[in-house]
Amino acid sequence: AAAAAAAAAATAPRLMPPPAAGAVRLLGGVVGRCWRAQRRLVLELWRVWAQRARDVRSLAERDLRRDERDTALLALLTATQDAWWLHTIVGSWKNLVCAQALERVFAAVAVDAGGSR
Repeated sequence: AAAAAAAAAATAPRLMPPPAAGAVRLLGGVVGRCWRAQRRLVLELWRVWAQRARDVRSLAERDLRRDERDTALLALLTATQDAWWLHTIVGSWKNLVCAQALERVFAAVAVDAGGSR
């Protein structure tokens, strides 16, 4: 009879879970919440790190572009000064050549005019 009662008790459904199962479920919930909070914190830290790294790269690229722009501007100004200098020298040389040519023409006219009188 005792064996039959033990078999009936083993096959009967339990209405209440054992107390250890509730503790395990509570502990599992706490662990899950803690893990999610840590995951959120780690992802936020990673996002901040990535944003700062992007900002550093952006600043470096901006400085590089500024240096390139300064170099191009300096080259343009130098070329403009060189062009102005060349224009001035060529203009002076042209005036000198034209003045010498006019002197030769006037000298030839003066010789021609002196000889025909």
